[in-house]
Amino acid sequence: MKVLVTGAAGYLGSVLVGELLGAGHQVLAVDNFRYGQTSLLPYCGADEFDVVRGDVRDRDLMARCVKGVDMILPLACLS
Repeated sequence: MKVLVTGAAGYLGSVLVGELLGAGHQVLAVDNFRYGQTSLLPYCGADEFDVVRGDVRDRDLMARCVKGVDMILPLACLS
């Protein structure tokens, strides 16, 4: 299954990305990396992992990201 995770570099998102990859899913991670997070670095070499730096409020970006995705896990937020 291909899963889109928004807010993927946050605490919950980064833990969830690892669990999804461990379960054999493909993951597309979207985050703006506003706070310079490095939590996704361990997954960057995985064939099943792609990351997009961007804002979920960007409609054009998200329209491209949702193509071919089976599930969306919306964890993005501003704090």
